[in-house]
Amino acid sequence: MVKISDQKISALTEKTSLADDDLFAIVDSAANPVATKKVKWSTVNNLTVSETEIFNGTAPTDWTDLDLSAVVGANSAMVLLKISNPTLQLGNTAVRKNGDTDDFLVGAAGGGCAAIINSAATYFNVVLVTTDTSGIIEWKATAARAGTTVDIMAYIK
Repeated sequence: MVKISDQKISALTEKTSLADDDLFAIVDSAANPVATKKVKWSTVNNLTVSETEIFNGTAPTDWTDLDLSAVVGANSAMVLLKISNPTLQLGNTAVRKNGDTDDFLVGAAGGGCAAIINSAATYFNVVLVTTDTSGIIEWKATAARAGTTVDIMAYIK
């Protein structure tokens, strides 16, 4: 008898299809079940790709709300943003969920998904952030750069 947990995902589609709220075990490359990790399956049909400019102006240097709800709705969403540094001024930009108190802004090195480093040139960066339940994030930059743009590239509700 072949156990489902011993099968690759591609083989499983021939045997069964997961439905919303089904639980399934994550297996490693040796096909050993990870007993402590169960994942709830959810179909994601809410991906929207929409390059929409939502900000064009001077980047704030203190944590400032940025309302994305006109595009993503007044709900929680995972949002992929493109942020520009249009000037020849070195600076960093950071984003976080509205209400978060972690300070993601980085110094001379580092970065990641919540904080991005801009070079002293026209530069575009992509960052992933979640909104609060009203569709709002917070953002700030190390320099008040005029002509900064923020575009929503895609989002999932």
